[in-house]
Amino acid sequence: MEPSPESGGDEPPPSAPEPDTGRSGRAPLVVALALLLVGVGVAVALVVGGDDSDNTASPTSTTAVTTTIAASTTSGAATAPAAVDPVTGLPTGRFTIVGRQIVDPDGNVFVPMGANVAVRQGGFEEGYAFNWNGTATGRVADVKAWGWNTVRATLVCDLDGTGPTVDELNAGIDAFIEEYTRQRVVVMVECHDITGDNLGPTDPKVQALFPFWDRLATKWKDNPYVWFNFYNEPQGTTTAAGVDNWLDLQRDALGRLRAIAPTSIFVADIPGAAQGLGTLTGDDPITRLGDGQCNVLYGWHSYGAVGNDDEFGSPNDWDNEAASLANHRKVFEFLRDNDIPMVIGEVGDPLTLDEGNAGQPIWNRYGARSVIALAPEFGVGLLWWHGTGDSGVFLTYSLMAERHEAPWSAATTGEGLSDGGRRFWEASKNQPAPTRFTGDLAAGNCG
Repeated sequence: MEPSPESGGDEPPPSAPEPDTGRSGRAPLVVALALLLVGVGVAVALVVGGDDSDNTASPTSTTAVTTTIAASTTSGAATAPAAVDPVTGLPTGRFTIVGRQIVDPDGNVFVPMGANVAVRQGGFEEGYAFNWNGTATGRVADVKAWGWNTVRATLVCDLDGTGPTVDELNAGIDAFIEEYTRQRVVVMVECHDITGDNLGPTDPKVQALFPFWDRLATKWKDNPYVWFNFYNEPQGTTTAAGVDNWLDLQRDALGRLRAIAPTSIFVADIPGAAQGLGTLTGDDPITRLGDGQCNVLYGWHSYGAVGNDDEFGSPNDWDNEAASLANHRKVFEFLRDNDIPMVIGEVGDPLTLDEGNAGQPIWNRYGARSVIALAPEFGVGLLWWHGTGDSGVFLTYSLMAERHEAPWSAATTGEGLSDGGRRFWEASKNQPAPTRFTGDLAAGNCG
């Protein structure tokens, strides 16, 4: 069911876990051009199979004139931010994905760490999509105080007239991007409109999103800190037919982006509602999407359902904490051994075990604990679901012990956090120091 501002939430198919991701109901530091060097924190941070009848679900561009700042090039040592546009003060350069590593514009290995958040659009600071506890607009200082270097802006992009206007949506995301990227915080933009719908690129619901993406890419193509995650969990199945449909959809989107923004990072949520890790394996893995391509990153939404296709354990392990941890380690080892670039675009631990909309709450909890514990070891990025609201009227996966409280007050103190929030806060605060990339950037296929 398409979410609405009143109900808030995608209705998952029978026995299919999916987060409630409805439209609603689902003094910042300033970089003065290149004079103030603000380092970017680096973080180090899964699969439900099924047939096509049983979906899996989870819960101002400018021509840059570059000013370069001298930076250390000592191997193994992170460098300071190197370049900004002297007119806008926004960062320039390029991220480059080489194998499983993301290299930032300054030549450092970059591992995303942060949260999914709402964006203010018009007067809708609350009462619309994902903003039960307000939005993250105007909160870049708090985000950085958490230790985060990335936010995933969760949006509804094909508007139905019950919320902000198209102009308000566009102005809201533009202002948000400028605020955050000026501080070298990545903004991963995603549209939540076709979650679990299994649509192809010619479907009218998909094509209705193109004006949003074309305008956004045109405006921000020169800003490397804007990443494009066109579709949230678009494919609920993991069959061969489902994977083929997913490939058609993602290849179309990637081609569309590349016609405007040749090197911007493109994020593709994997099939099986972004939990179909088995699709990474076999003779025809989904990683063919990125073969020979520049800057393709895969998105995994981790809610504990690892091993549904018996690739990484068994469903019998989902409610066993030790077994879940072991199976998650298998996934991380597979990503490492096969050099697959992955970001965990969603992970959440429900506030209580009496609630949860991404499968059984205990699966979510053990899954979250596993990835929070293991991701730093394997250098996989990690984004919490959700920083400001599952919808406009509730928050299941709360960083705070009091769910109707935004997490900003806990950024420096860690006070008032839920158990899952405390684990995520500690991971955010204890990220490994950034390191210098020592490989060959030419291997990233970006020219």
